[in-house]
Amino acid sequence: KTWRSNVGSGSDIFFYAFGIFVYNNWASERKDDNSLTASSVVIMATLAVVTSLLRALNGGFDSEVLFAWGMMSFVVVLGAPIGSLVLKPSATPYLRTLFYCLAVIQFLFFGVLKIRDDVIEWIAIAITTVTVVSLLVAHFRLIVSRQRAECRKSVPRIAIINEINENGESNIDLSMQKETALQQA
Repeated sequence: KTWRSNVGSGSDIFFYAFGIFVYNNWASERKDDNSLTASSVVIMATLAVVTSLLRALNGGFDSEVLFAWGMMSFVVVLGAPIGSLVLKPSATPYLRTLFYCLAVIQFLFFGVLKIRDDVIEWIAIAITTVTVVSLLVAHFRLIVSRQRAECRKSVPRIAIINEINENGESNIDLSMQKETALQQA
């Protein structure tokens, strides 16, 4: 096994998740999805280069590895230019939806091919999936409640109904007097 097989692709995904769920909630300057994606791609590429160098220094590559690399090189050669043409801000919602659908399909194929009929592993995956989805829903609700609270703070109070009470004072005058008294207190 190589060093990269122990680290896996989890480091770049962890960086992206950390940026979305932790950094963006606590930092004053938020990072958008595109900059976090670009940073995680740089991390992935750096790990791939370092791992390839270490592998080359420690015995080289098998012929199967070189054949696989050669077979997939056309994806990079053709995919990168096509991706730069397709990846526009207006296409982001559609591409995000496509990515989520492909991730679910990939997960299902992985389960069918690797896990097969191991009930314990399927139960563990189901529990993990439910936990992650629950945490994501809780995170979303936390963000929405924070945004609503910030919105309430920034909107001034305005009296809408202007009725005259028995003393001849309007509700607007009374509400402004109450606001002034609250501010002075």
